Amino acid sequence: MAMLLAVNGVGNFPEFDDSIAARSAWLSALIEGARYAGDRDVSARDLECVSFGDLLARPGPAVGARHVRSFVTRAEVRAEVRARITARIEADTRIVIGHSLGTVAAYEALCLLPEHGVRTLITLGSPLGFRHYIRRRLPTRPVNGRHPWPGVLSRWVNIYDKWDPVVRVKRLSPLFGDGLRIEDIGIDAGPWAHSRRGYLSSELTAQALGEALWDARRTTPARHLDAAQP
Repeated sequence: MAMLLAVNGVGNFPEFDDSIAARSAWLSALIEGARYAGDRDVSARDLECVSFGDLLARPGPAVGARHVRSFVTRAEVRAEVRARITARIEADTRIVIGHSLGTVAAYEALCLLPEHGVRTLITLGSPLGFRHYIRRRLPTRPVNGRHPWPGVLSRWVNIYDKWDPVVRVKRLSPLFGDGLRIEDIGIDAGPWAHSRRGYLSSELTAQALGEALWDARRTTPARHLDAAQP
């Protein structure tokens, strides 16, 4: 079973999210994080990827905008997206990392599984702070202006690019949980602002992944580690 679940955002064409190149990008980031943590055992079997662009819109003009509109306005589509992600969160899943709209879907999925075993959520270029278009449409209800913490999660790291046009609200910490627990980290990816490439090539993303991997190894029962050996 995979230790890390990567949730893709949506690109110019849905099939890009399921390409070998997309998985390769996530795997490279995972390996870089493992190097940071001194973990020599990480491999492709530790990574599971999930995409949902095919549920939102067909390829064509302005497909990215149509993806977002479909996700935020069609309840049945949103439920289908959540179901696809929750089906991939298994007993050994310890880390969930999402990019762009994938961070919204990942948050919602974790809230549907309050007893999940995920310990770390990493959000990259997240639009979760966008009140009128995203937060007010979340299935969870805010208390004192803050949406609930996603289940038994131990850590949430939110990484944003200061030039990212999709990230209207950079800091998520005041908007979720107790208002203090999310670790908001700013980066500057230059011309790659908001792209998956920009976020995954950041040293700070590698550091967050490395720390999450170390925690996952520390807290995963030895029998699961033994079973994962070839």
